[in-house]
Amino acid sequence: MIRPTIGFFLLIISISISADPELHWVSSGLNNRDITFSPDGNTLLTTIMSPKNLFAAIAISHKVEGAWSALTIAPFSGQYQDIEAMFSPDGNDLLFASRRPKPQRDGNDWDIWRVDLVDGKWASPVNVGDVNSTGDEFYPSIANNGNLYFTATRD
Repeated sequence: MIRPTIGFFLLIISISISADPELHWVSSGLNNRDITFSPDGNTLLTTIMSPKNLFAAIAISHKVEGAWSALTIAPFSGQYQDIEAMFSPDGNDLLFASRRPKPQRDGNDWDIWRVDLVDGKWASPVNVGDVNSTGDEFYPSIANNGNLYFTATRD
């Protein structure tokens, strides 16, 4: 049941975000939320959610020769619900919340994940581990000193 929803959602996004990139380069026509820019200001990531929030993916745009490219689904996103991307201060990795399968535990809660940017390519996302609980963790942000800040739903 979920696979057709994901496929349909990605089809709608590809049609709506490529229709008029000059006018709507950061708006897919769907529910756009959350935005982050790379430290150099040349990469933008935003969350796109399907109607009724059944699915979410992180979309990406690049500034090339002073113009922003059309939004596309980020290479590490689109298979699971991913939201709230935030670059690290050095721009070498990205934190985000996701409902991906968790390593070594069950649950459908939101966890914080990290994906590294290596030689201009995104690596595979990694669950950040012990900060995640059986509750939800959202809105990750990393400070210049390396401290991780986030919101959580916990007892």
